[in-house]
Amino acid sequence: MSATADAANESDREVRGLERFLGDTWGVPARVEALRVASAGARRRNLLFDAIRDGERVPLCATVSPSDAMQHSSVTAETAALRFAETAGVPAPHVHALCDDP
Repeated sequence: MSATADAANESDREVRGLERFLGDTWGVPARVEALRVASAGARRRNLLFDAIRDGERVPLCATVSPSDAMQHSSVTAETAALRFAETAGVPAPHVHALCDDP
């Protein structure tokens, strides 16, 4: 299989996984469009995409960690810090959901 085909298969798998996770989280079907990889991130993959929920377009970013062994801090701790900062009025990305299942 070519590198292009491998990338397409990986993208399809990511779209299906995101749609399943968001649908379960929101309790309604979700569709993922315009998936692209952000250039930032040395240890993690940042996926930018639009999620469609009940006809509403929601621009999102999913941060995907390949392994807990590569992390300086847990995803749960980072999520808590972002939520705390947002609550305190510090400009921070809003965390819509957390999946810490490897």
